[in-house]
Amino acid sequence: MTATETLTLTPSEQLAALETSLESSPPPADALVAARQKCLALAQLACGGDRYQLGRACCNLARAYLEAGGADAALRHAERAEALLLGEAGRAEAAALLPEAMLTLACAHAESTARLRPAADDGKMRADERAALEGRYKRAAQAFLRALAASKKVFGRDHPSCCPILRGWARMEVQRKATVASCETALELLRRETAIREAQPRAAAGDDADALLGLAQERGELMLRLAGLLEAKGGGESARVRELRAEAVALLGEGGGVVAPVESEAGAQLALRLAQACAQLEQWPAAEAAYLRALPYTEEKHGMTDRRVLELWEHVAAARLRQQKYAAAAADYAHLLSMQGVLHGRDAVELIPTAEALAKAHVFLRDFGAAKAELTRAHEIAAARYGKDDRRTKRIAEVLESVQQHVVAAPAAA
Repeated sequence: MTATETLTLTPSEQLAALETSLESSPPPADALVAARQKCLALAQLACGGDRYQLGRACCNLARAYLEAGGADAALRHAERAEALLLGEAGRAEAAALLPEAMLTLACAHAESTARLRPAADDGKMRADERAALEGRYKRAAQAFLRALAASKKVFGRDHPSCCPILRGWARMEVQRKATVASCETALELLRRETAIREAQPRAAAGDDADALLGLAQERGELMLRLAGLLEAKGGGESARVRELRAEAVALLGEGGGVVAPVESEAGAQLALRLAQACAQLEQWPAAEAAYLRALPYTEEKHGMTDRRVLELWEHVAAARLRQQKYAAAAADYAHLLSMQGVLHGRDAVELIPTAEALAKAHVFLRDFGAAKAELTRAHEIAAARYGKDDRRTKRIAEVLESVQQHVVAAPAAA
């Protein structure tokens, strides 16, 4: 449509044409905000005192701001949308749009508050600022609750329209503060969403199968986080922790979390938590796979001699040793030993456990000569650091003597 043609249209016709264009080919986030601002201006000209149409335009603009990262602006327009739509709650179309407007308001509250969270976690907030932050979270929770109530009133209990509300609320609870209570609340919300989605006929659910896979991964990630918090709080692994980890491993496998490539620090941390859960459950192949998923990104991000990378290699080697992949484990330990030598120096005590583990792998491979060489190296480092009479040095000497007997016995047997 040309500029001349646009001038001949009424505000109402311009609004209809613009909204049709936005629905058929949505522009980038920043451009969408500008377009929705224009829609609101046209609605004010075309619709006068029609609170439903103005509320709808405000809701659309709030969503556009939210997608563009403008949470504070989204909050203002979402509040206005809610007020306008509540004024027309007797109209069916206004009542149907109200849950969406309330959800946008709740998400804007949560997003606006989330930006302040790092300062609170770093201890850079005064007590009154912390209290204000908690108040903002409570307002967000109240908005989510209002959205659920409005959805129930219009569509009935556990309608699919509840799903984005439940998901947004769950994410805010985890964002609010990573405590056992907040994670338990979030997990319950996600379980309710899962039940709602699973109850829908697949033909009517559309893309619900993909949504369920994404939901499974989100629940699995949350369960791993909750398991870690419970373990830290209780000082060890409990039956509940083990149950959570087992369910998380199953969910992440179902949702593709076990094989999805790691492309971020958050992805690497998830892979590490998953690997640790698999190791706790003695699911060594899955643990190995998860550790290996985290390695390429972590190496590229932090370097091959970074402590985090070396720990990953140690876990990979241990998982392979558990699976009796002795040759692969020996190669891993040899690589780890080389990198530790670069980081700490060839005679550093940090090399002793790795040299002993490498010797163990060589023993399983019946390569006693190689095992002796690694134990000799460990013994020399220990003697130089702790002294020949230290119990740590003597322990290595005893193992070395045992391996030496196999070295002597091998030629005789041949």
